Amino acid sequence: MGRKPNGIVSEFFNRGAKLADSSNRYEHTCKSCGQKFPKGRADSLLSHLVKTCQAISAVDKQRVLHLWRAAPERGGPGSGGAVGKKLHTNGNGRIGRGKSGNLPYAARQTVFNGIGGLNGLNVLAEASRQVGASDGKHPNNNNEDGGENPLGDKTIVVDPALETSSAGKQRNIEADLRAALGASSPPPNHYDPHSAESSSAMSFFNHNFALAAEHSPDPGQSSQLSLIAASANEMVPQDGGLSLDNDVDFDSSTHHAAFYPRPIAIHPSPQDSSGFINNFGETSKPTKHKLRAQFSEERRKEVQLVRKMGACLRCRMLKKTCSSEDPCRQCRAIQNPRVWMECCIRDRLPTQLTAYSAGLHTTLAYHDISNVKSQLPFDLGIGRIEIFHFDCQPPKFITFSSLHHQMETPPNVDPDLPASTSDGESKVQTQQDIRILEGDIDELSAKVETYIKTMAAQYFESEPSAFIKESVTLAWELYQNTADQLLAGVLDLWIATRILVDAELQWKIFLNPTLPPSSTQPLSSTSTELCTVIDETISPYSCALICAQMRAATERFAGRISKAVLTKIEQRLLQKQRSGHFRTFLGAVVLMNCVERMTWLFKKWESSEQDRQKWPLENGPVVYADQNNRFADIVTTHLRMRSLAPDCTVDPETGNLMASYSRDPDVTRWFNAINISPQYFQGRQTAEFDASNPRSLDLLYCTRLFRPAAENTG
Repeated sequence: MGRKPNGIVSEFFNRGAKLADSSNRYEHTCKSCGQKFPKGRADSLLSHLVKTCQAISAVDKQRVLHLWRAAPERGGPGSGGAVGKKLHTNGNGRIGRGKSGNLPYAARQTVFNGIGGLNGLNVLAEASRQVGASDGKHPNNNNEDGGENPLGDKTIVVDPALETSSAGKQRNIEADLRAALGASSPPPNHYDPHSAESSSAMSFFNHNFALAAEHSPDPGQSSQLSLIAASANEMVPQDGGLSLDNDVDFDSSTHHAAFYPRPIAIHPSPQDSSGFINNFGETSKPTKHKLRAQFSEERRKEVQLVRKMGACLRCRMLKKTCSSEDPCRQCRAIQNPRVWMECCIRDRLPTQLTAYSAGLHTTLAYHDISNVKSQLPFDLGIGRIEIFHFDCQPPKFITFSSLHHQMETPPNVDPDLPASTSDGESKVQTQQDIRILEGDIDELSAKVETYIKTMAAQYFESEPSAFIKESVTLAWELYQNTADQLLAGVLDLWIATRILVDAELQWKIFLNPTLPPSSTQPLSSTSTELCTVIDETISPYSCALICAQMRAATERFAGRISKAVLTKIEQRLLQKQRSGHFRTFLGAVVLMNCVERMTWLFKKWESSEQDRQKWPLENGPVVYADQNNRFADIVTTHLRMRSLAPDCTVDPETGNLMASYSRDPDVTRWFNAINISPQYFQGRQTAEFDASNPRSLDLLYCTRLFRPAAENTG
């Protein structure tokens, strides 16, 4: 029987197939953004609605949050039986967690060791319990819960086998105990530093059993007590594990505990000074752990508030204790602030750049594909779809399986007309087909990632902007020489950004009806001449849907890599480095260009009335554009704090910027390659948006990373 669907989940998610495991859960897909949840956990689904999904409105988020909090606790009514099985009340009104006799030996050893050491009474209790368990005798069955051990109270209940009343018995068991102990524990033939302690332990046993000699058990229990003694001796390690210090003094309470036939419950004090060892085989005294003083209630609330707000940038860099004020106490105490001339910066880089994780193209593609699937039936198409960007030798392209829908032939077209007699007739026939890529966004994203990494050099060489081209080319060379993962991440992010933004970089799509898609390798170099092109002229509807899927796959890859890049660059900027300063700076330059081009994309959506009508997210495009400006300011503050920007000056011969002095030859190479003048540098600081040019905002944020102009030009 399937699980009853949650009302909130059913409203915002599409329920998929049941999982193959025994969890009784189902796959779910968000109706708003298309995000898939293969595990189908309710907490993940509701957290996605409240925190992650950008396609639902703020009103719906508040309603989901209200319904979620108003729902009964999952562990409440349904879990009462489970709790009742674990916790029950014993004869004394205490809550226990089960009988101590049912615990394994290792667990009982842990219980004994955790309450102040293993003394003689505890050894006898454990030995008696073992003998009683092996015989299957329970003298105190009238009250099963009377022998329970509440672990939370740290008590040990001695087995009732030791408690039998033997006032009228005449047999002395001291000889049996001595014989059993002596047979299995021969005296040492050399000096043992623990022998004095062992003898002291033995005297403790003799003394206690001499007190109990007046009360002899009946003959039926003599053999049982012998077994108890043997079991007790087995628990005593041969190296003085039951050693006692010379300063141990047994008070009268110990003798009464061994004498009276009453259930014994030992409650050691929290700070036991008896000197007993904690573990078997250890002769040293237990070490007293130094406990940190607890926070006061006011300090605890302040720490919680600071952790929720986040420490400021300066305190994180210098590893200072931050406070909740603005500015904090550490920043307020600076005499000469230098760069700290504003309020504390508590923003984290991964949370400030959400242009990729917002899911703009993913949401658009999900709704387009869902609409066409709901209106038309699709079957698995024959052949494969081949997609690529660059014509190279040997050719490299991505192969996909396709879903195919055959449209009905228009009445004015002869159905007996050959399909390939001429270009016009082939065009008519192809127009009747609608093809989309088969597979979810994550599968498509993995193939796009492979193509991006394989064709990275072609993306860099085809970049029209000289400044950006030289920067990414040098970053690619440094990555190949140093394997710097920060440079690898920002370069992948830059390529994905260019695919999303650059209108001139269009996917080339072909249908190959003869070859199947490659199942082992996402990229292929083998094709045939029977391929049919899918473009805006011949198959506009199929081309639009496939391009939407490719943009969504690219955006999914960019959102995944951006989180890793932002985390890595934040770690680099917070930690003081001894080397690699220029690589970090160059990575920041490439990252800023990604932010500049994403800002252009959102401004383009904002500038077009037609695009604004199609906007699928709750926040408008201007929100993301302004967010990028804030992100650039935070990165600039990081770099200035670490002084990572290279020094530059004006070359008197060429009038361009050049490295003033640097021991790193890569800095000199980079300034010579970019070949920009101070006038161009200052002009880009006031770049204006141009909807027809995706590079119109290039260097708008990159120029902030350099030293101030007064320092650069001297």
